[in-house]
Amino acid sequence: MNRRAMATESFYREHAPRAALRDFVHCIWTFEAPADETPQPIAPDGRCELILQCGAPYREGDGSVQARILFAGQVTQPLTLIATGPVAVVGVRFKPEAARAFIGRTAERTTNKRTALADLHGAEVALTDDLVDLALRRLADPDDSAAAQRSD
Repeated sequence: MNRRAMATESFYREHAPRAALRDFVHCIWTFEAPADETPQPIAPDGRCELILQCGAPYREGDGSVQARILFAGQVTQPLTLIATGPVAVVGVRFKPEAARAFIGRTAERTTNKRTALADLHGAEVALTDDLVDLALRRLADPDDSAAAQRSD
């Protein structure tokens, strides 16, 4: 985990996508914050996003815990998230017309839903989720020999 996430400040940044992605991606964003159980309202913005939670996952207002890698359909009503620990998130905000190409179905079916990417794209993504977990463990502790052994 990034050391800034242990700090008392939150960091949000937006990055322009590479030229090859500009027709599909509005921006790539990052967010890091310390543990804070204060409910965080998310304003509806009508955009779909691919989200990778590199820190603790968020819990939604209904108590469900979000998947590590998820597709967030467009939000048209208020959403409340609660951090379950220090957070570090990378998001890909799609242009409205591009989400369908990524999810393989109309975006209307994902409106106001956050869906684990494995549920949209199957076992191949579940393997990706396992690899992300391994990479995050190695980043957190590069000398973790147990993580190195598990990857063999």
